[in-house]
Amino acid sequence: MDGPYKSIFIQEGRKIHFERMAKMELGEVDSEDFIKNLTWKQWKTSNLPSNASDYIKKEFVSKLISQVRNFGTKIDFNRAVKNGMVSFDAQVDWLLNNGAKYTKTGLKC
Repeated sequence: MDGPYKSIFIQEGRKIHFERMAKMELGEVDSEDFIKNLTWKQWKTSNLPSNASDYIKKEFVSKLISQVRNFGTKIDFNRAVKNGMVSFDAQVDWLLNNGAKYTKTGLKC
């Protein structure tokens, strides 16, 4: 995709004890192909087109679900999705309001 757009990036980390750490980050790519990390609020209010695939969006939501500690909250999330909360923005907003955390440095994978 040419020009500025927003996407979800996977940043590979270094190996620690034979495991490679990685992070998922929300970012914005400018016209010179430089990536700028974004917070969730910046991502949501940005009017740039999204280049993230459906698969990576599902992975991002599943990483947020794994951060929620309360099992009842996870059940409530599944009910909300089955009752029509299908947009990526609505799902991430719901999870962030109910215990998941996302910082500008990303999510650990």
